[in-house]
Amino acid sequence: VLHFDFGVSYQSPGETVLELLGRAWVPSLVLGGGGVLFSTLFGIMLGILAAINRNSWIDYVASGISTLGLTIPVFVSSMLLILVFAVWLNWLPASGWGEPKKWILPIIAYAAIPTATYARFTRSAMLDTLNKPFVMVLRAKGLPERKVIFQHVLRNSAIPMVTVFLPMFIGTATGSIFVEAMFRVPGLGAYFVSSIKTRDYPLEMALILMITVMFCFAYFLTDIVYAMLNPKIRLGGKVIK
Repeated sequence: VLHFDFGVSYQSPGETVLELLGRAWVPSLVLGGGGVLFSTLFGIMLGILAAINRNSWIDYVASGISTLGLTIPVFVSSMLLILVFAVWLNWLPASGWGEPKKWILPIIAYAAIPTATYARFTRSAMLDTLNKPFVMVLRAKGLPERKVIFQHVLRNSAIPMVTVFLPMFIGTATGSIFVEAMFRVPGLGAYFVSSIKTRDYPLEMALILMITVMFCFAYFLTDIVYAMLNPKIRLGGKVIK
């Protein structure tokens, strides 16, 4: 483990585990990076709209979309996307990897749960910040509402959002087992499933160790970023600036 030598993969004789994982990284990073970009932009935007339009039809629609995104399993949403866009409309390919148009459905399927999570956390954090006295002072001074929301409220609301964003962002690098299996993406998740089926123990142990280390690093980094964003948290008696 210390030498990063996990041996030779059973399902690919003559190829080391590190070589196999190096090849599988690219599809997982493309899938995860696209999913993070889509879910971050759309999820935060949805949460902001729901917060500034509380108890309106916009809030109800955004909350409904978030609830659906969290309750529908990934393999179900993947099958629905394939059925609608690949079978009925014939707009996009159902599976495979290589062409950019084959990335669209897996990225959307992967981003469903993170989008709903970001939207709910953004809405909750924004509502909590909007009720604070400094927001009333900013509005009383005559600051434009857009400046109040995006420059002050959203910035202060980012602190609790970090605790969700970083671990989920690191999780994207490992790929999604269900999404990669449904769309036949040759990424880390697909290799993890195949290593269990074929009892490829060197590959399986390497993947488990790698995922564990990455998530430990994610939570460690979350604590550091949280302390940097929130001056109230002191480390060693000093405020991190």
